[in-house]
Amino acid sequence: MTYASRSTPWGRSDGPGDLVGTEGIRFYSTPSHGGYFVPRRLVGRVPMTVRARCAIIRMDGDWYEEDCAAAVVAHVFGFSEDAAGSVVAWYGPDVARLIGIDPSRFQKSLDFYNGHLNARGER
Repeated sequence: MTYASRSTPWGRSDGPGDLVGTEGIRFYSTPSHGGYFVPRRLVGRVPMTVRARCAIIRMDGDWYEEDCAAAVVAHVFGFSEDAAGSVVAWYGPDVARLIGIDPSRFQKSLDFYNGHLNARGER
């Protein structure tokens, strides 16, 4: 059995990564963190404005960290029906609309996002 790891934005992966779905997206973990890798051939399904805000963009594909940005991947590629609320909570209504989410359906998530901005003095 081959135990292949790869370089990630969070350090060397613990292993070959877990395939998520059938399109080649993988979840990688490291001793300290992890996230999703979306191959270059699929990155166009995420609007560039969203990629620029949420992803770590590399030549071979995009990386989305496991805590917040993973919800973008889960929603866009259909891994989770619950991801939409997380996108609204972490990235706000503008990013949500860009990937087809109606933020008005997630009032608690909008309240969380707005409260976070208020706490940071951005509103």
